[in-house]
Amino acid sequence: MTALTVTAEPFAHLGPEGAHRLGPARTALWSADRALFSPEVFRARHANGDLAAAALVTSRRGTAYRKIVDLWCAPVPGTDSAAADARLFDDEAFAAVLDAIIAAQPSGAIALKFEERPVVAPLWPEALAALAARGFVPDPLPVHSVESTLGGVRGFTRWEGRGPRHTIGYYGQTTDVTCGAVTALMALETDGAHLLQPADHAHNRTIEIELWRNATNMPAIEPVGLAVATARAAAERKVPFALPRVYLSAPSPVLLEWYDGDERQLRADLQAESGHQADALGIEVVREWISIDDIAAAIQAGNFVFLLIDLTLMINDPTPHWVLAHDVIDGCVIIDDPWVEKDHGETWVDTHHLPVPFATVDEMTRWGEPEAYRGVVVVPRVGAASSA
Repeated sequence: MTALTVTAEPFAHLGPEGAHRLGPARTALWSADRALFSPEVFRARHANGDLAAAALVTSRRGTAYRKIVDLWCAPVPGTDSAAADARLFDDEAFAAVLDAIIAAQPSGAIALKFEERPVVAPLWPEALAALAARGFVPDPLPVHSVESTLGGVRGFTRWEGRGPRHTIGYYGQTTDVTCGAVTALMALETDGAHLLQPADHAHNRTIEIELWRNATNMPAIEPVGLAVATARAAAERKVPFALPRVYLSAPSPVLLEWYDGDERQLRADLQAESGHQADALGIEVVREWISIDDIAAAIQAGNFVFLLIDLTLMINDPTPHWVLAHDVIDGCVIIDDPWVEKDHGETWVDTHHLPVPFATVDEMTRWGEPEAYRGVVVVPRVGAASSA
């Protein structure tokens, strides 16, 4: 066994892990602007100072996970870097860096994710065995939607305790405005709607946009309209949902901060019509601020919960946005977020089964000026467990 020293430090540039070591495609992973995502680099060196391995680790703000973006290993000394077979990479260095990252998990973090790009940097059998031995489990493949779901990225997750009770088939929104539709779509698909095809991008995008058109307030989706569209889609596809319940603390139309005059009135009229449709279907709209404790209780009771959040806290984007909440683990709400911040290096591995502490959920589940309101849709699942 070779003596190795592993160090960790904030990551700002490639340094010794330069393009001459990584190659062009892999260098792009390390060169993305990840400043907002707390990038950190772990380096393993031999006693003589030679670099044996390096890993880039990131996470979203306010969340309870870290992701290993890439773990580069040098070929075994004496082999040609350009021609080395994967079996000749430094397995000991791979394991040493992996162990150092696990040991350095921040307090409160309940998940560590590993991202593999099979074309750019495929894992070799010994590396896969090292992940498995440390509790990393392969994530189910996502449904074809955004770029990183099309086969170029695989994920593994190591949970500190139990993992999510229900596996969500991840789907990323392919437009800037379809987050609400995709949130509902992931819930519907999980319970048997069979609207999507795992590997048919064009078909899936058609379904995504169709559901958005049924729910939209042009272009945003407000809580009552989303509940109506979800209830109708569930009934049409015989998905075992009971009628949704909407918690909306605002007494008047919402998501109208950008409009005035006729533009505002049109959207207010659309919301009034959604209200009439909700009444006709028997969907209850509760005009109160639902607490984080009650949100968590609704999720623990087995329901899906759609949360209208402000993306500022997680990715510094002051935008109203919908996410799907589906489990509670160790003081965290587990969400699937339709938005992947691709321009800053995120993939579906970041946004699938994403643990978010209660305090963050409480802070970001609000929108509106000058006074914030809270919009939440609780979708009861028939036959779901009554408690956790």
